[in-house]
Amino acid sequence: LSEELALLRTTLLPGITGNIAENAKRYNQFFIFELGRTYYPQYHCQNIKAVTEKLQLAGGVYNKETNEQDLFYFTKGRIEALWEGLGLDRNELKFRAKKLKWSNLGKAAVIIWKTRKKEKEIGAVGTLSLSLLKQYHLKYPTILFELDFGELRQAVEKIGDKRYISVRKYPPVKRDLSLFVSNQTEAERVKEIIYKAGGRLLLKAEIFDVYRNSAQNCKSLAFHLEFGAEKRTLTSQEVEDRMEKIIQKLTTEAKAKIRKQ
Repeated sequence: LSEELALLRTTLLPGITGNIAENAKRYNQFFIFELGRTYYPQYHCQNIKAVTEKLQLAGGVYNKETNEQDLFYFTKGRIEALWEGLGLDRNELKFRAKKLKWSNLGKAAVIIWKTRKKEKEIGAVGTLSLSLLKQYHLKYPTILFELDFGELRQAVEKIGDKRYISVRKYPPVKRDLSLFVSNQTEAERVKEIIYKAGGRLLLKAEIFDVYRNSAQNCKSLAFHLEFGAEKRTLTSQEVEDRMEKIIQKLTTEAKAKIRKQ
């Protein structure tokens, strides 16, 4: 399509860096990522014999108000959160300091997947070097990372309890729910009742406030609820009907008293 897109890419990082440079003109802080394919030539007698295709996950973090070290450890924490979110063993994820071509010495590490049987390098994270910051006209620290997502996907498939769903096309309908329950009633129990009563239309129930009143042996819980459907937008009546069912179940099963908004 253009001279810049005439070659197969071996890394996603130049594209990520270019997008960071464009967004840095408008925003003081942001996170950005791309999940895409990269290509690696296999040579035989100095000729390309074949091309290996890989699925890579790359990202960047930019913040004008945070120093380089804090930004690095923040990004490292997000990688750890992704790892655990996929259901993988946190103890198998290691970071090993290493100088990278695109990063500064001491501000970079390779990402290691270490199990009892093997140790494999599956990515890297580091601060963009001063020369590249200058080349892309970036004035503040920028952290990049890249992961072999194909490896992670295979590991997740072996676990067997994770599944992928597409991003919903229709916006969710949001409601807040506040209630009083006994101090002996666990918040997780209340959430369990909410999900059961909400059925398939309830996408999320997230607690955002807890207040205990020891004198009256009760506590106040507040939840953010999100309702939605895959193929259409819910009507207000559908959401209200579902809210009434949730309230009814909470009243009977948790002895809850609904707090008026």
